[in-house]
Amino acid sequence: MNRYVTDYVNGRGVLNYWGFTPALDLSSLIDVTPNNGDSKRHIKIYFDGLSDSRHILQTLAKGLSKQDGLEMQFYISESNMCIYARQLVLLQIAFAPLTRVGLHEKVCAFMELHGNLCIRPQTKRILKEICEELIMAVTDDDHARKLMPYITFKELRFKERDLVHQYLRRWRDAAASTIPLSTAWDKQLRASLGTRYDSRAGSFDWDYNMKVLEKDPKLRIIHANEYKKWRETGMAYVENESDYSQPNVTLSEGASDNAPTYSGDMEVGPYIPYGVNCEEASLLEKANDQYKKKSYDIAFHNIQEMLSILSPPDETGRPAFFQNFMVWLLPIGSSQNLWVKSKFANIFDVAFLSTHSFLGLRCELVRMLKPHAIVFFEKPRYIWWFDKENVPAFDKEVEQKAKTANLVSYPLDVKDVSETLYRFKISEDTNQTNNSNNSNSH
Repeated sequence: MNRYVTDYVNGRGVLNYWGFTPALDLSSLIDVTPNNGDSKRHIKIYFDGLSDSRHILQTLAKGLSKQDGLEMQFYISESNMCIYARQLVLLQIAFAPLTRVGLHEKVCAFMELHGNLCIRPQTKRILKEICEELIMAVTDDDHARKLMPYITFKELRFKERDLVHQYLRRWRDAAASTIPLSTAWDKQLRASLGTRYDSRAGSFDWDYNMKVLEKDPKLRIIHANEYKKWRETGMAYVENESDYSQPNVTLSEGASDNAPTYSGDMEVGPYIPYGVNCEEASLLEKANDQYKKKSYDIAFHNIQEMLSILSPPDETGRPAFFQNFMVWLLPIGSSQNLWVKSKFANIFDVAFLSTHSFLGLRCELVRMLKPHAIVFFEKPRYIWWFDKENVPAFDKEVEQKAKTANLVSYPLDVKDVSETLYRFKISEDTNQTNNSNNSNSH
């Protein structure tokens, strides 16, 4: 059976609606000092399989917003246009002015659309408005430059723009009626559990204790009830007494509103990007060896802190650092052929590859990198089905794959991050060869 079909049947999903590593400020992991004689440092970062823009948002909030001498360009490559459309929605919510959506409401809407199968009517209205704006932007470059000058569709093919447009239009129109997405979740749950479906509560409990907590004791911040509720219903972030009566249509990739499908993760959950790590010590206090707060509280705090920095006060008052970044959407399958285009030769300072972009770790990748570029590759630390005893073998396989791509290990010295990412740099031999070739070409 095809590996992707197997993963889908096993509840691991074909589409990655969210990432499996915590949101990171990448500017803190690289050298952003301006070059000699330059007033600013220009950094270009290539993402393969980012899924949910978490690293971009965190880098903007924690890094770029506090550094005047820094300009950044983010290039995103994904395997499905649905993921592009979802990222556009999340980015637009993050950057929406506070006069339009209050901070608390914005945080709730962001969390729900990021990780809940069902959303509140208020969030449905926000989604409909955002989709309406994005539909106009995708089809009209002049409108796009006015609405969101920090995102460009220049590299997308027209048929890919049409696909993004189709998703946004379907989500806008579907937001007006209830779609039984919960039925699609249950159908996929039955397929993944098989004969264990009738005893699924026990299966969820076993997975939580033997897989989640086995990965890292700190993951107790994801309370058992939170995790098991999400496994059963697809609801990760639930606020007491809220009305979650509307479907989160951005999690349905089905071709028909009347027959929605769910093709995403059903084992790990959306908690890792924002709901595990936290700099606020009071939120990590324990009583009787149990965290007082839940992953919901951690995610709300982290997202609120991030969006408070990224949210303009009004329609005309975007923060100054908004002029210092650009997000580029690349054509589908760029990880396999982007290096062929001469304009992408030796331009990236950083490449960031997700765990499911393993095939992107190839020798052609180096052709797109600057001589002293850094390559980050996600470790499967938070992927429950990846057993601990398999980690050494995977480490070895990644090292070998990197070696064939002319990359050498360049370990991180930040503990929490080093447990999450591999870091590589281009081998000296490769740089010398490239320099020699460049000299000969002249």
